[in-house]
Amino acid sequence: MTKRLAGLRLGVFLLFLAGLLSPFAATGAGAQELTCDDFNSQRAAQAVLDADPSSAESLDPDGDGEACNEDGPVDGPADEPADEPADGPSDNPADEPADDPVDEPADGPGDEPSADGDAYLADIQAELDTLQGQTDRVLEISVLGEAATQDDATELNDIASGWADYPDIAAGIEEAEGYEEIHEAYLDLADTVGEAGELWDVYWAIPAENDDEELVAIEDFTVAYTDALDQIAEVQALVDDAGGATTPVDGPLDGPEDEPSADGDAYVEDVQAELDALSSSFDRYVEIQAEDIEDLSQSEAQDLAEELNEIAATWVDYPDVAFELVAPEGYEDVEDAYLDLADTVGETGELWEAYWAIPAEDDDEEQVAFDAFSDAFADAQDQLAEVQDLLDEAGGPTGPSTDDPAEEPTDDPADEPADEPAGDDADYLATVSETAADWQASIDRFSEILALGADITEDDAVELAEIIESWASAPDVAAELDAPAGLEDIQTAYEDFADELTTAADAIAEYQEQLEIDPESAETEAAFTDFILAVASAQSLYTELEELLADAGA
Repeated sequence: MTKRLAGLRLGVFLLFLAGLLSPFAATGAGAQELTCDDFNSQRAAQAVLDADPSSAESLDPDGDGEACNEDGPVDGPADEPADEPADGPSDNPADEPADDPVDEPADGPGDEPSADGDAYLADIQAELDTLQGQTDRVLEISVLGEAATQDDATELNDIASGWADYPDIAAGIEEAEGYEEIHEAYLDLADTVGEAGELWDVYWAIPAENDDEELVAIEDFTVAYTDALDQIAEVQALVDDAGGATTPVDGPLDGPEDEPSADGDAYVEDVQAELDALSSSFDRYVEIQAEDIEDLSQSEAQDLAEELNEIAATWVDYPDVAFELVAPEGYEDVEDAYLDLADTVGETGELWEAYWAIPAEDDDEEQVAFDAFSDAFADAQDQLAEVQDLLDEAGGPTGPSTDDPAEEPTDDPADEPADEPAGDDADYLATVSETAADWQASIDRFSEILALGADITEDDAVELAEIIESWASAPDVAAELDAPAGLEDIQTAYEDFADELTTAADAIAEYQEQLEIDPESAETEAAFTDFILAVASAQSLYTELEELLADAGA
């Protein structure tokens, strides 16, 4: 049978697999706090942090927006001694390029990996990479909650069900002499993965209406899944201790260390091609929206509407497209930013389809849906620019430009009229004005969503969480700017506005906490009152900042 998406209970995954619930969803007992120890990769931890900013205390203690980016468990178990391999080769072969024959005579020391050992480690590493990618993807789908599509459910089933056969795959890898401990740990991992796959099949076969049995089955699967994550980390640590299966850490032998490898060039070219295609689709959407419908025939208007829907449909599927591109070592920041962009593009497409499905006569609901789509579209445009900047910093798909910058227009501020803010002043004022306006818009959006009351959707809850997260980080954003001489009063007002947003974020966090304890308590009411007062104060401070910016010519 095909399990319906509601029966799939991705919300149960939020509870059992990720330990999360939306901050505005009904909460239940059993939610647990995740730490970096629970993840096998930074990317998986980041997926959870992005989906639930309230996990920042345990996943992002330094508050920089990046989950588990300090040295710790996501890079391998902290208690594994890096310099004491168990049964494999010793003397830290990671310090010697494994494929540089000049430094490794054929009759060298017996503690260097043999050719068979290198091939074996490469095979195990390839399997670990595949498993880690799959487990990360399961977690990424799980944190979508109610936003998950039937395609997501099908993909999840394909991945998990496929694990049932994994012990047979592992049995096909021949053990190399001297690597007995790695092989034993790997086969144990394969058995656990197989068990997880079998438990998934048991869960999937349960009728959708049998909620109690589903809950038990998914909990059993989750136990096996988390055991597999731990074992992946253990095997990875053993492989790393044995010298790893990678090429020399010093970079290509025949080129500068800072030049991208051939694989890096290919990856950058692939991402650039995707960015170009996305940019074209964004531009075409904007062109169509700019058309004056009164000047069009009914047939022309219908054709443009169909084209818009076709563009949006490609956006819905875009995360799957992006997931197929694998970044080589050294391009992790590009990959992370690109996958974030892909997720936003997918969300944008889904929001468009939600908007398009609303009956034409329901103007209020249409406006709310279109506003949500427009916000996501704007985010996607910003993220596309960010990924493009990262690609350019990496040298672009064809390497650094050789064009003489002297031939490019310089937009010399000296050419501007004397009464316009010049140079750094203009840039500073523009940045403050744009950022503050975005914060104010987020207050307005927050109020709109809260006004929906019981009609708040899972997507709305995610958006609220993102807004609160942006408020919490506002002081850090404001502190990044240095005010030019004479504009110190604007910087002070800007920082005051940012601080009040953080006060609002803290108040709403306290309200959520008290709401779980006792929704009717005086503490809960007081926390919500504090939040309302903080928001009102922030709006007042924004008005004052606007006046200062206007006086300065912004």
